[in-house]
Amino acid sequence: MQSPKRIIFTGPESSGKSFLSQLVCEKYDFFLVEEYARMYLSKYGDDYNLKDLKKIAEGQRRVEHEAVTNQSKLIVQDTDFLTIWIWYTYKYDIYPDRVYHYLENHIPDHYMLCCPDIPWERDKLRENPEDRDQIYALYKEEIQKLSVPYSIIKGSYKERTEQTFSIIEDLH
Repeated sequence: MQSPKRIIFTGPESSGKSFLSQLVCEKYDFFLVEEYARMYLSKYGDDYNLKDLKKIAEGQRRVEHEAVTNQSKLIVQDTDFLTIWIWYTYKYDIYPDRVYHYLENHIPDHYMLCCPDIPWERDKLRENPEDRDQIYALYKEEIQKLSVPYSIIKGSYKERTEQTFSIIEDLH
């Protein structure tokens, strides 16, 4: 059995990833893999450390594997292991080979890179209102290093939605 296609919404916090991934899944009846970090931090609290990040990485790996193993329809993810990699490198200045190796070996079919050009919205799990452009640049650089096809999603929520649906139509 061939693995289903995977489209990942990625980018800095408060850039529309969850909104767009849910919207796409509702419209096209695709399978949604929600952001594991958000589920973990909502359960255990937002005061996390490196030990928690390792648990989040394990959980992210598990939900991605379960989706790819058990789904036949297209999978849409609200972030993926690229976010784990950026978290390690940006927040902790650690570059674990095992994390990058996993990322390299689980490349999605397409990234939807969400630009931080919409207002940052406060949320108890968000912590980077001032450096979203810098983090966005890291996402873009890593996606280009991985040589994964990607699209940049930007503009108002209406423009983002129109761009996203157009891209999905072309990919589907």
